[in-house]
Amino acid sequence: RARRPLASAATRPRAINRHRLAISHSRAIFRSVMDAKTQKAELTRAAIVGAALDLAAAEGLESITLQAVADRIGLSKSGVFSRVGSREALQTAVIEEFGRRFLADVFVPAMQQPKGLPRLNEIVRRWIARTRDVEAKQGCIFTAGAFELDDREGPLRDFLLGEVTRWRTALRRTVLQAVE
Repeated sequence: RARRPLASAATRPRAINRHRLAISHSRAIFRSVMDAKTQKAELTRAAIVGAALDLAAAEGLESITLQAVADRIGLSKSGVFSRVGSREALQTAVIEEFGRRFLADVFVPAMQQPKGLPRLNEIVRRWIARTRDVEAKQGCIFTAGAFELDDREGPLRDFLLGEVTRWRTALRRTVLQAVE
């Protein structure tokens, strides 16, 4: 029985490289499709949370239902559920998003100022501007939620309390730095 000679060293890398190129091309296409799907899913989830945030600002956290949000954005109730989970998970996402926006509008830009009074002044200035421009029109989820959930026990109340406490702690630290 004659053995077939192995491919020479000169031809082997080309064959391997073509194979690797085909695999990497397939992965790139797969990643591109997955990235597009992931991006669309993230945009849909952001639209859901945004609609729920608008609803909570207008009517309170307890007004958030999967059906009410689904009706606002034109999805089915199960479509909303598949992206955010339970009503409580959606309410938690709303509190998170409100906190994220608050930090982005007030705290993050103020951190560019030197520690002490300049930073505190910038936080207060931005907080007042946000209250005037956003919360006077839409409402403050933290304040409204504190009133809504003050007599209830549970993870949503605890999460809201944690977010408010985190904000107060950061503000207190800034005040103390301004006093020093």
